[in-house]
Amino acid sequence: MNPDLILAHWNRLGIMFNVRPAKQTADIEKLLVETAAIIGQNARLLPAVASWLCRYHRLVCRHRLAKFASEINSPQTLAVLGFMLSCVKDKISTDHFNVAIKHCKKNETPIPLFYIDRKSKSLAMLAKSNSCDLANRWGLWCDEVEFRDDIIRKAQPMIERNPTLKYRALFGGQLRASVLETIVYCPQSAGSEVALAKACGVTRKALREAVEHLEFCQIVRRDYVAGKIKISISHSDVNYPVSV
Repeated sequence: MNPDLILAHWNRLGIMFNVRPAKQTADIEKLLVETAAIIGQNARLLPAVASWLCRYHRLVCRHRLAKFASEINSPQTLAVLGFMLSCVKDKISTDHFNVAIKHCKKNETPIPLFYIDRKSKSLAMLAKSNSCDLANRWGLWCDEVEFRDDIIRKAQPMIERNPTLKYRALFGGQLRASVLETIVYCPQSAGSEVALAKACGVTRKALREAVEHLEFCQIVRRDYVAGKIKISISHSDVNYPVSV
């Protein structure tokens, strides 16, 4: 993804980057992976996104993020994602990201996190000498993250701009939130319980329990199509597209 577009998506989600906000709400879990992939290009991203996660970690669908992390092929991206999530975990003492962190791996050959520090041996050695213990554990050389809560917008205007986030907030980023977001962003996976469970990275039993609760709340509905259970967003719920 274009780095400027990533900044635009974070602006819409409440980080005060000096760019125009994106026109639509981002797929947050996908955005986190894409952000981890380019953090080395932009040193502003790490403290900003880590600060956003400290305040709004419950908006992140933990099972869905873990599924995405399990599919990352780049060792550096895995290490950066693990480092960023670990910074947040230590800062606010949360276990919310543990399931995703388990899929992340240390970079086998330690390198400076930021590209600018890779331009010369002297810059790399300086980054290494100033690197914090947590970064070192992920095979990255980086100073301790300075959190910037002052550049994160308050919840009310952010939710007003992104109304579908209310379900992430309501379900605290747990499996029910992952189910909803997966139906929206990966509608082909909602054609059966088996496919949806696989897309969410959970067992069929866990998936069914989550869907049953969402159906009880009249947020989703289940229809039997060609011998399979198709799951879709309820037409009565105006804050999600019903075309899925």
